[in-house]
Amino acid sequence: MGIIEKIKEIEAEMARTQKNKATEYHLGQLKAKIAKLRTQLLEPPKGSSGAGEGFEVTKFGHGRVALIGFPSVGKSTLLTLLTGTHSEAASYEFTTLTCIPGIINYNDTKIQLLDLPGIIEGASEGKGRGRQVIAVSKSSDIVLMVLDASKSEGHRQILTKELEAVGLRLNKRPPQIYFKKKKTGGISFNSTLTLTHVDEKLCYQILHEYKIHNAEVLFREDATVDDLIDVIEGNRKYMKCIYVYNKIDVIGIDDVDKLARQPNSVVISCNLKLNLDRLLAKMWEEMGLVRVYTKPQGQQPDFTDPVVLSTDRGGCSVEDFCNHIHRSLVKDVKYVLVWGTSARHYPQHCGLQHVLHDEDVVQIVKKKEKEDGGRGRFKSHSNAPARISDREKKDKAWETEHFNLPNSGERKPNLTEWEDFVEAEDYINDEERFNVTGRVILLFPKIDVSPADGFISSEELTEWNLHQAARESMHRTQREMELYDKDRDGFVSFHEYEPPSWALGSHGNSDKLGWWMEDHFNASDIDGNGRLNITEFNDFLHPAESGNLKLIQWLCKVEIRERDKDGDGKLNFQEYLGGLYDSMRDYNEVFNYSDAATVVHGKKLFTQLDLDNDGFISEDELKPVIDKLHPTERTYAKQQADYVISVADSDKDGRLSLKEMIDHPYAFYSTIFSEEEEDDDYFHDEFR
Repeated sequence: MGIIEKIKEIEAEMARTQKNKATEYHLGQLKAKIAKLRTQLLEPPKGSSGAGEGFEVTKFGHGRVALIGFPSVGKSTLLTLLTGTHSEAASYEFTTLTCIPGIINYNDTKIQLLDLPGIIEGASEGKGRGRQVIAVSKSSDIVLMVLDASKSEGHRQILTKELEAVGLRLNKRPPQIYFKKKKTGGISFNSTLTLTHVDEKLCYQILHEYKIHNAEVLFREDATVDDLIDVIEGNRKYMKCIYVYNKIDVIGIDDVDKLARQPNSVVISCNLKLNLDRLLAKMWEEMGLVRVYTKPQGQQPDFTDPVVLSTDRGGCSVEDFCNHIHRSLVKDVKYVLVWGTSARHYPQHCGLQHVLHDEDVVQIVKKKEKEDGGRGRFKSHSNAPARISDREKKDKAWETEHFNLPNSGERKPNLTEWEDFVEAEDYINDEERFNVTGRVILLFPKIDVSPADGFISSEELTEWNLHQAARESMHRTQREMELYDKDRDGFVSFHEYEPPSWALGSHGNSDKLGWWMEDHFNASDIDGNGRLNITEFNDFLHPAESGNLKLIQWLCKVEIRERDKDGDGKLNFQEYLGGLYDSMRDYNEVFNYSDAATVVHGKKLFTQLDLDNDGFISEDELKPVIDKLHPTERTYAKQQADYVISVADSDKDGRLSLKEMIDHPYAFYSTIFSEEEEDDDYFHDEFR
């Protein structure tokens, strides 16, 4: 008896068996036997050499879509309309005898559309070359099941049954069942909830049918016997499917309305070219393609050739984006700047695990070789002793000639003969070189102002850094103002600033959190005239730096909404511990990072924030700590000032004299002009 005959015999036995509590174990075993036989049916014959004749074509483009349906339902005509590729169409069945590919150019992407021969009932058993057709479908990202709207709904059920018989699960997700074979230990059966379809005895019988006697099974949902069998088989593919009802021009409007309201269904007419744009939009939505545009440093984004990502094809994180460009790029990434719906502000510094959204713009900032003596803009010296010595020698000579500083000529660098010929690093002075000491002398009285006592304190240096940060911030704001003030009236309205569709999300939903929201704009509009002047626009772009209380309230609202899972407008302890706690905790305070210690410490901080002791954190209670969630420029300015003083303060009195700054010029070299920081607009400040 062949495999097909065995399957039919078991199906007949299942049809004869009454379904009740007493027979559920027997029916479960029969289902497992059928699943095993169908798996054997898909395996190539033993002893066969080489691959058989098939329809497979080379994958091309950013996604693949397969057209499946009975003969003469309009698949070839649909391919011609969507791609322009000619596929023979006629009034008789089986006009298409092989796989014909075409390319859909949609939303800056290329989607491969495959016109497959029509399949008939029994295709899963090999009738009408059905196995080859279904095999090609398995390699697709999505299936378009083309149906004749004028025929019965039974065609859809027949096609679904044929596809499920070969392991395709349409519009379903994998069951939440953990299954792992073991070598010893017997069968371990557990569940996290009450099961109504499967019990321990039935699970044992199904596993024994597969000759599995040692395994671990954990149910995380109320799954059925079929779900358990799918997990054990392990060869199922879960695909999205759109049911396309063609020939709606031959049925009544009530029938069209009924078909259109069914889930995952689109009604079209190839003859009259009706609703094809809706079909493309639905296909795009179900495929979940994510277009990411690249932005080179210092240049405009390239909106002509996006990098297309997909959850089903590798993922949509920044790491996946880098791997898509080149496998070796990930290890060189320092951070990325992201504009778009996935960013919380404009732009957002993100790491490799940040998930990108459709039409995001990404700029990659690569790592640069670090040398000892500091990091980035705090680097104080180079590893090359010859270059340092040569630079110091030239600096001292220039100081003696131009400033006549006391004791400037006392120290004689002990240089070897070959060091005199080492090429020094470029810096500018009157001799077209950058002299750090001269710049320090020029800036010293500008920083030493409160009081002007001949010393620079940490507070004075912090205020200077903060002043430079404010200048840079306003400089960037003025550039943005020129870009968005389209009517050149000196104001930016929300209509002028309202971003394109990529900033509003795929559904144009203003509820989506983001810096472009209208309530953010209104919070920045202090005088309430519906337009932002340069000061209000600066607050809009840099809300954390603003003294506008409405903007601070908006920031608190954003933090609450991002973590408020139950939608009650405030955070309970679990919502706080799941995200806000990590941003606020002091990692130097807690050394035990166990889960228990985290909960205890989290409750301590939660209690400090919960001023009214109601068990929740509101927006107002978040205000005192908003600076920890959104560090301001004052925080960074203070850190930079403390670092420079710690390096150059020779007598450890907590302040800097002019002599100390001159004696340690290279503590300020990278803060005046940094070789490692590249700025898009080449705007440089002092000591920043």
